[in-house]
Amino acid sequence: FTPQTKIATSLESLTVDGSLNDEIWQSLPILRLKPSELGVPEELSGSVRIVLRGGHLCIGAFCPEPGGKVLAKSVGYNPNWEKNVSSYELELGTDSPPVEDRLLCRIRFKTLGGKESELKIETNPWGAFRIERDERLVLKTPILSAANITEEGWGIETAVPLKELNLDKSINRIKIGIEQIRSMRPLAPEFRWNLQDSKGLLEFILPPETEFNQKIPEPVFSSPLIGNKETELQVGYVHVVPQIDIEWDAPFWNGVPGFQLPRNEQNPRKPEYPTEVKWVHNGRTLAVFFRCTEDERVDCDTGGRDGNVGNDDHIFIYLATTGSSLLEILLYPVPVPGGKNTVPGVVM
Repeated sequence: FTPQTKIATSLESLTVDGSLNDEIWQSLPILRLKPSELGVPEELSGSVRIVLRGGHLCIGAFCPEPGGKVLAKSVGYNPNWEKNVSSYELELGTDSPPVEDRLLCRIRFKTLGGKESELKIETNPWGAFRIERDERLVLKTPILSAANITEEGWGIETAVPLKELNLDKSINRIKIGIEQIRSMRPLAPEFRWNLQDSKGLLEFILPPETEFNQKIPEPVFSSPLIGNKETELQVGYVHVVPQIDIEWDAPFWNGVPGFQLPRNEQNPRKPEYPTEVKWVHNGRTLAVFFRCTEDERVDCDTGGRDGNVGNDDHIFIYLATTGSSLLEILLYPVPVPGGKNTVPGVVM
């Protein structure tokens, strides 16, 4: 480990939102991440800033990604990163790498008892973060971490209360490792960049305790909202959810107001072949009815439960619940006899 100059200190305010716009970041030295091996593009390597603010060790990083086309699927705290596991890998018993971009921060230090300890904080572009201490999940923590996506890439801000580390203050050194992980994409493998090399950490000198133990306001946590920013949609309440029915104008559904899904573009145009939705709930069951208008032959070759529905025309229902839990349901079309290939979906 090569000792570095002591970590800078600051009393500037900090909002942990992943934007890196606060004044606290602007005058800090920038540390460039280095490709972990030959063939890893240097132009996509990230940059890191480190500062002590009051009793918090603050780390800000930016990972370039042209067009902001990041890969992220997990939300919440301590998620299990999404993986694409093929049947071939299952047969071999091999483990597929996560298919999410991440930034991994490692902080190694000695505690009051003289034991060496390591804290790992791994964050994805949606702000989901996972924390381990000495290879064990940390179930509850005051550590703050947030990410923000722009057209140029994604930023991460993390604030770690030093009191959580239980540092041995007689040792004024701390080791930090940063690893940027760009998940595999079509025609591109997984790429990694590191603060020093593929395994090492950089050693930093902590300033005297009087410099970073000053009483200042805590960092403000303001993680960017993900998903739609439009007004929430209302789901009607009924006493009894109807049985599955593929008649859009059935007596029950005829009295339920519907809406159209907008096109997936910045300023949505009115769709020529709309997808209409009606839904109700009774407090226990959510019933959703889709009607998709199609001018060509409907592609629905896959049949049966758990088939390869994603290769056909399909409806994708993505339900996010609490924390990092989610439910994904894919439904393939059921053609209606007669008419202009209007395809109702399935009541769920």
